[in-house]
Amino acid sequence: MVIFVKKNLENITTRSALPPATGVAGFRAVNSMNVSYATYELEATSSPLRREGALLKVVFDSGIMGYADCHPWPERGDFLLNEQLQKLAQGELTPLTHCALECAFLDGESRAKGKSLFTHRKIPRSHFLVTHLLDCTPEKVEKIVQQGYTHLKLKGKADIEHQAKRIRLLFSKTSLKLRLDLNESLTPQTFRHFLRSLEGLEQQIDFIEDPFPFNPSEWRAIQKEGWVLASDRHVHHACHKPESAQILIIKPALQSFADWQQWTHQTRIVTSYLGHPVGQVTAAYIASEIDPLGSFVHGLLSHHVYRPNAFSRHLNGEGPGFILPSGTGCGFDQELDQLTWVVLK
Repeated sequence: MVIFVKKNLENITTRSALPPATGVAGFRAVNSMNVSYATYELEATSSPLRREGALLKVVFDSGIMGYADCHPWPERGDFLLNEQLQKLAQGELTPLTHCALECAFLDGESRAKGKSLFTHRKIPRSHFLVTHLLDCTPEKVEKIVQQGYTHLKLKGKADIEHQAKRIRLLFSKTSLKLRLDLNESLTPQTFRHFLRSLEGLEQQIDFIEDPFPFNPSEWRAIQKEGWVLASDRHVHHACHKPESAQILIIKPALQSFADWQQWTHQTRIVTSYLGHPVGQVTAAYIASEIDPLGSFVHGLLSHHVYRPNAFSRHLNGEGPGFILPSGTGCGFDQELDQLTWVVLK
C-alpha cells in the first residue's frame, strides 16, 4: 500500500537529517512510501511482562528501503501499537512514527550504498541499567564493576525510604557512579526528603532524572544546592534551561533529528526506548553523532532487560562497550530478511 503523509509533512521534508559535516544526505522530500511491518514481543528477564512492538520496512518514493523500530509505551502517553499503525496507514504521523521514518531513511541511505551506518564511527560507552532495585544484590553489583562498567542507572519508585536504604547498602562502597531515574514519582517535598536520606553519597550520584514533573524554578533551586538533574519526559520544556536541568535525555525513538541537533546548551545523554535491538542500534548511531569522541557515558545496552532473541544475540554480552551487528545500515540483514512482512493497510 502506498502511504501518503498528510500530517506533519512540513516537519520531515526539505530539511537536513544530520549536520553537513557527517556527509550523510538529508531526509529528502517524502510524498509517498510503501510501508510493511512485522510485529514482535519482548519478554522481560525480571518479570512476566511481555511488550509488543513492530519493525517497519519502508520503501521511500526515491526507491530507498530502510528499517526502523516502533515500540510504544502507553504508560508514557504513546498510542497503542495498533493505533500507531492505523494512523500511519492513514498518513498521520505520531511522534513515534515520525522518528521511525527518519531512522528508516537514514538506515536506507546506508543500505543503498552497501555500507554500515557505523563506518569510521566510535560508539560511546554505556551505563548498566537496573529496572528493579530488588533484583540487585551485592554479588551482582560486584560483577557489574568487574565487567568494566563505571556508571549504573537505577529506575526508582515512590518508596523513598526503602530505596535510599538499599542504595546505601548496595553502592556506598563501590566505585560506580549512580544515575537515579525517579520517573516523576515524587513531589518536590518528598524529593527533598529523599535527598536528605542520600546524605554522604553526593559525590557518587552522577545525576537524578525526572524526580518530579519539570518545573524550572524548583529544579533550578535544587541544582543550586549541587545536585545535577536530568530531564527526560519533559525534555522539550527543559531544553535551553541548563540552570534547571544540566542533562537532557535524548531518545531517538521520540525526538526528531531537528530537535536534538539544536539542543546544544546542555549535555545530551542518549538512551534507547527499551524497544527492539534495531531501535537500540539506531540510538547507538545517534549517540555517535552527538558524542563522536565518546566523552560521555550513554544508555544504549537495554537488551539485557529482555530475554535473548535472534537480534539481541548479536549485541554485547557484558561490559560497557557496544558490539555492532554485521551487515549494511543498522545491520541484522539476514534476520530482517527472514521476518514475515505484512503490507500496512
